[in-house]
Amino acid sequence: MANNQNFIVKHGLTVGGNQQVIDTSGNWTGPDTPYANASFARANSKTRTYTQDTAPTGVNANDIWIDSSNGVQYVYVTDVNSSQWVELGAFAPLSNVTANLAFTDQTITGVYSNRDVIIYQSGSGNITLQSTNTVTGNIHSLTGWDDIGTLQHPFKNIYLQSGSIYMSGNGASNPVVIDNDANNVVIRTGGLKVFDGDLQANSGFRTAHLYNANITGRLTLSNSTFSSYQSALSIVGSSTGTEYPPANPGYMIHITGLDGTPSRIINDSFGTGAYGVIANRAARGTAASPQALQSGDVISRYSGSAYDGTSFPTLGVGRIDIVATENHTTLNKGSEIQLWSTVNNSNVLTKIASFNGNTATITGSFNPAGGYVYTPIVYSTPQSLYQINFATNSTIRATMNVDTTIQFNNFVAGKIVEVFIQNIAGQAHQLTHGCLANNSTKGTTQSQIASNGTAYLRYISYDGDLANTFVAITYL
Repeated sequence: MANNQNFIVKHGLTVGGNQQVIDTSGNWTGPDTPYANASFARANSKTRTYTQDTAPTGVNANDIWIDSSNGVQYVYVTDVNSSQWVELGAFAPLSNVTANLAFTDQTITGVYSNRDVIIYQSGSGNITLQSTNTVTGNIHSLTGWDDIGTLQHPFKNIYLQSGSIYMSGNGASNPVVIDNDANNVVIRTGGLKVFDGDLQANSGFRTAHLYNANITGRLTLSNSTFSSYQSALSIVGSSTGTEYPPANPGYMIHITGLDGTPSRIINDSFGTGAYGVIANRAARGTAASPQALQSGDVISRYSGSAYDGTSFPTLGVGRIDIVATENHTTLNKGSEIQLWSTVNNSNVLTKIASFNGNTATITGSFNPAGGYVYTPIVYSTPQSLYQINFATNSTIRATMNVDTTIQFNNFVAGKIVEVFIQNIAGQAHQLTHGCLANNSTKGTTQSQIASNGTAYLRYISYDGDLANTFVAITYL
């Protein structure tokens, strides 16, 4: 700016190494001696200040005029030859200005060590910086509670390059608020980071394709404070807005459902070949440097835990584990599924069954004793021929009133089928049991059933064919 133009603000002008201040009435409150390069005399108590867009008339020497159309300041000077308005530069004691001030094409440089350019003190005027040069320094409030913009006259955009915005609330009564009634608050490149605090969404929180195909939505939550029993993400639906504290370290997602309502997690998939997947991955080492699992390592666990009046058990009361059964390599990936449960009058989990690629192992007794659970078959009317399906039959209740034959299909090794058959005729009839004579406890292929007599036949198939199927016959 020109040498005879000074950007003067309250507590903010340095001329010749000194500070000069003009109060809200336009009076000098600085040194008694005017500055050497200032083209005006010190204003006395009779000095008047005019703020308007045209030069005032009927003025006295040393009166000050601020052109409200551009913020330029003039002082009325009277010398031996004439009197005229002499331009001093853009000036505005902001606490006393209601008009707009425009600073055009100037480099505005601070005056204090902290480079304060404009010190704003609760005024009603507006400041417009229209500079093609560089604006350096800060804009701040002396009181700390002044606003930039209003709800009726807000700012539209703030563009920062290599800068930051720092916002500090004042407790629950004055939180930091980012609000947009019509649209969404959009955070693009760089993302949103929350340090030492909570990010809350009382209505909806969405990350998605925001504007075009080149902007994809991604939500990343980082939490490594596992030892402090904190959740990386909490979803709380309880009426009080509270959640029960974690029972274990390492909670990544903690969901508290609505009161009195089952808490559901739904995973929908649509389209050919699409299906829902819940997949757990496990490795030794770290995420940056994973290492192969070893035999006995748990790969995945589904657990159920019941509140016992004091706490939730850390390992639950029942669970399903997938466990490595060998050291894993690209060619060796042995595993088994384990079922764990807690018996009555105990608080210890017990492995009750395990299933691997070759064997199913049951711990304890197995019901029924035959090893299979099938629905009994009861024939309501007598038949002359009965079929036993070893794959699906377990126990059969039947009647006969003529000579009757039993035949087999679908042999299953190790399967046991039991048959109760009663002769309801008034005379004895022959029952052909279907096994070879030498595979019968009677040594024949037929048995005679007396009138109103009942026979109990117990069939056992050992190797899955007729030659290795036996029958034990008992008359009741």
